[in-house]
Amino acid sequence: KRKNDAGIPALYLVGNHDRYTRFNESGHSFNFVNVWSNELPLVTVMDKRDQYNIIINNKTVTIHAIPAEFEVGSNLGLSSSEFNIIALHSLLNGTHFQNGQLVSDGLTPGVIDLPWADMVIAGDNHKYQQLPLVYTKGWYTGAPMQHNWGDAGELRGISVFRIIKDTSGTKVEHEFVESVAPKFLQFDFNWSGDREFLEELNVVAGALKGHMVRIILHGKSDSLASVDR
Repeated sequence: KRKNDAGIPALYLVGNHDRYTRFNESGHSFNFVNVWSNELPLVTVMDKRDQYNIIINNKTVTIHAIPAEFEVGSNLGLSSSEFNIIALHSLLNGTHFQNGQLVSDGLTPGVIDLPWADMVIAGDNHKYQQLPLVYTKGWYTGAPMQHNWGDAGELRGISVFRIIKDTSGTKVEHEFVESVAPKFLQFDFNWSGDREFLEELNVVAGALKGHMVRIILHGKSDSLASVDR
């Protein structure tokens, strides 16, 4: 609502966690936005495989939306807008999960690697990464914050894009802004006694404040037996 009242358009692409069931006609958690659509004219929920137009800096931008549970299809095509962006929520072959495993049972990159697209923005994979595209550029913007211990050490944040068009062609400027949300942090200490442990802990105390912290003590069993649990 703050963006709407400030005159800033906002678009939300429905993902798999937003739907009540794994069916593209299912209801979703963004339905509440549609209830208040009269008060939020600049907020658009992209829950259909469709083209959505917005005006930014007096330029028409068309978002070619492919929400969760929708097929890409064969009629994904260029509009007459000055800027065309594909917004996709799906796994893409050739990208990586956060554990490093290669995605191999998702979409083939070629179905969205289209020369007329100025860029592709993708969701579903929580790992921030550039997409393996040839004819256009694209990114998994990733999750904006860490969700659990499996995310520990993973880069999380938001992406800012600027598309520039001139006589030399199309250029996409990209800036990643790391999130200030609480992180899952793990610290390992070699146990040698209460005093030494507290001294070491005091050194890193500032880095721990405001985060979810897990401390692991290492040492021989007899020395760890003295730890006051």
